[in-house]
Formats: sequence, C-alpha cells, structure tokens
Amino acid sequence: MVKKIKKKLFNILINHPRLFDVINNFRKQFKKPSEEQVFLKEVFYNLKAPIKLIQIGANDGLRSDPVREYILKYNCNVILIEADPINFSSLKKNYKHVNRNIKFLNRGVVHKEDESVSFYSFSEQGRKIISKEKQVQIARKASFDRAKFENHLKELGYTDAHALVSKQNIETISLNELFQNEFIPDIIFTDTEGLDWALINSIDFSSFKPKVIFFESKFNPKNTSKEAVFKKLKNAGYVIHEFQFNCCCVLKN
Repeated sequence: MVKKIKKKLFNILINHPRLFDVINNFRKQFKKPSEEQVFLKEVFYNLKAPIKLIQIGANDGLRSDPVREYILKYNCNVILIEADPINFSSLKKNYKHVNRNIKFLNRGVVHKEDESVSFYSFSEQGRKIISKEKQVQIARKASFDRAKFENHLKELGYTDAHALVSKQNIETISLNELFQNEFIPDIIFTDTEGLDWALINSIDFSSFKPKVIFFESKFNPKNTSKEAVFKKLKNAGYVIHEFQFNCCCVLKN
C-alpha cells in the first residue's frame, strides 16, 4: 500500500517539474549526501559564472539527474544532449519553465567524425503497448547496443523484447566537433550507457580542455583500455577522482 502511494506521488511530481524541484530540495535537507555529491557541490562552487555546461545523455532532465540542481542554482550557459526521441521531448518540457540559456540537441555524440552508428529505442509496436510514462522511464536505457536495450526490457518482464525495439534515425556529432561548433565547457557530463570511455578517449586535449570532466565509468570500456584513458587524462593535466559508478576529472590550476 505504501509503495503504491509513493509511486503515485512520484508520478505526480515528474509531471510537474516545478513541484518536483521544490520537494527534491526539501528532501535533501534531511538526507546525508554521498561523497560524490559533496565533491560535485564543491566543484560547482569553485567554477566562475557564467558556467559553461554540456550534458550528454540528459535523459528526461529529472530522474536521478546529477546536473539539474546546479543548472537551477547557478548562472549557466547550457547544452543538453539526448539521443532518444522520447526522452528528448520530455527533456525540453521539463526545462521549459527554467530561465537559463539552454540549448537542446537531439543528437547522438560519437567519438569519431562522420561515424555512422545505430541507436535503438522503442519500436512503433512498443509505443502502442507501453504507456508514455513507462516509455520515458525505460528509454533511459536506450542504447547504441541493441542487445543491451533488449536485455533491459527482458529483465523488466517483456518477453517479446525484440519486437519492442527498433533502430532510430538520429543525427550524430563528434565530441571535438561539438566543442568546436559550440564552446569548450567548464564542465561536461556524459552518461551514454557504455560509450563514455571511448568519448573521453577521443578528446583532442591539445585543442580542447574542459575544466571538469564527469563521466559514467561503471561499464567496462570497449576497444580501449581504462589504463590508457587514465594515462591520457593525467598527461593532459587532470586529477582523477573515482567514485562507485562515475569518475570526475579536474584540470590542475
């Protein structure tokens, strides 16, 4: 009964972003922050306004989002990037009332220029039988790896997972192109369901050096080694802080 009430309240909150932010801030007063949250808070405090921020894999901008509270709190110039069309629509809606300089990009960020990739999310059949609210929740795991997204659906009990997934047509941009076309961020966040290591490894540090790089590190890197990425970051002048699922790399002064 209690779980059902909590679920109902949460569903109300995620459909009312202003109220979500108020309740979220209230809850944080009574919850001890993690080591990672304390560190990130200090990082933002030490950045000079306006803070140039890029988030890759912004999802819907609400659920378990490490960036939102800082966009709301600080004077920021922001680029929010989300490849999945379902979450991209929700992302724009959830920031609609926020008075910040925010640019939204429905792109897939890749590690090589002109790289052709396949992105997998819900098929037309999936969108017919799964509610919009569920789609937004599950699409957080939409992926460049079809098998990974299908396995996530199977874990949730969808036996016909293969029919619920299809390839999506999305535009792509490399990380270096993004920096060149937009700006070199003070802080960049990446959460790309396993491509993060390759993205960080692709940065041309001779031309682009964000002050802070925050990326999801829990997935084993493909086609590159963790040691090689860390060596590249250290040679570029970054101090690496490892947490349970993420890494935060801070450029030395």
